[in-house]
Amino acid sequence: MTDDDQPTLDGAATPGPAFEPPLPAADVRRCPACLSPVRADQRYCLECGERLQVDEIPPPPGGGSALAERGSAALVVAAVVLVLVGVGLSWVALREPADDGAQTTATDTTPTAPTDTAPTDTLPTVPTDTVPTDTVPTDTTATDTVPTDTGAASGDWPDGLSAWAVIIASKDQAQFTEADARVIADEATAAGVLQTGVLDSSAYPSLNPGYWAVYSGPYTTKDEAEQAAANIRTQGYPEAYAREVTP
Repeated sequence: MTDDDQPTLDGAATPGPAFEPPLPAADVRRCPACLSPVRADQRYCLECGERLQVDEIPPPPGGGSALAERGSAALVVAAVVLVLVGVGLSWVALREPADDGAQTTATDTTPTAPTDTAPTDTLPTVPTDTVPTDTVPTDTTATDTVPTDTGAASGDWPDGLSAWAVIIASKDQAQFTEADARVIADEATAAGVLQTGVLDSSAYPSLNPGYWAVYSGPYTTKDEAEQAAANIRTQGYPEAYAREVTP
């Protein structure tokens, strides 16, 4: 190169005409409005601002745009990072802590089994059987009233005595004799009747006349005679009754 070919200080060299490098033939597309060339990854026309439809822009050769390829690569990297982080956390969690270089075995804490408290069985109170006391009724034996012995012969009514007697039987003198009356008196004595005797009712104004009376007595009071009559009725003489004998 000669000096004539070098630029001088008097003026700068004139630059050549500016131009855009041509788009690759496989990537050239046209705006449907102004027919300006657009790239495959454009969404708007740079000349008229027309919105470009996605389906009007076919993917570039190789399976997609560069932006999509970069997005897919980023997702793959993020997934790998997450896997590595998860593995690291698992390793830290599983690693047993060391104390002064020695491995420390975790102490298993065995839970204390609860003590079963057996409920105390409360036995029901057995009622005490109260045996009723049999009350034996007192056998009150009627006291036989012993007639007052006045010393009358054969138990016949004493002469001149005014007292009470129990008439056991009375027989009409028209049909019975004194001997018949004494047979009845002996039978009464054998049956347990005390101090029996025979008297003639006609000799005593307090009695009905004309009878042979078989009696038990004499008794001092009316109450004694009535009590004796009650006892004699239980001895087989149901018609026995008390009567005052007055001479």
